[in-house]
Amino acid sequence: MDDGYGTAQPGLRVLKQVGAWVALAVLLAAGFAIWLGFQVSLRTVASSTPTGAAAVATPSADTSATTVVTSTVAVTRVDGIQLRAADNAGAQVLSTVKKGITLQVLNRTDSWLRVKDPSGHIGWIENSVKTVEIRKK
Repeated sequence: MDDGYGTAQPGLRVLKQVGAWVALAVLLAAGFAIWLGFQVSLRTVASSTPTGAAAVATPSADTSATTVVTSTVAVTRVDGIQLRAADNAGAQVLSTVKKGITLQVLNRTDSWLRVKDPSGHIGWIENSVKTVEIRKK
C-alpha cells in the first residue's frame, strides 16, 4: 500500500519479492515432477519390452533397432538345423531350416549364431562347421 508519499510499506515490498521467488520455486517443482514422470514412464516401457529369448521368438517383418545387421551369412550344410528362441540347446525350437538356405547373421558368439531366415524368423543356431558355412556377402 502507498502511504501517500510514493513509498510502499516495507511488509508489502518484502511480500512482492518473496512471492516472485515462491512462484518460481513452484514452477521449477512442477517442471521437475513432469520430467520425473516422463523418466518413470520411459523406464516402464523399456522394462516391458522383451529382450533376450522373448525378443527372438517371433517372426520379424523388418530389422529391429537392437539387431546388428552384418555382411556375414551362414549357409546351411545339412537338413533340419533347428532355429531356437535362445542360444542354448534346451531353448524352444522356432522352426527347422533346410540344407542350402542362406541366413543373415545378426550376432555371433563362440558357439551360437543369431540369424534371420528368409521368411523373417529371428533365432539362434549352433555355430558349427559341420552344420553351417560362414560367408561374407
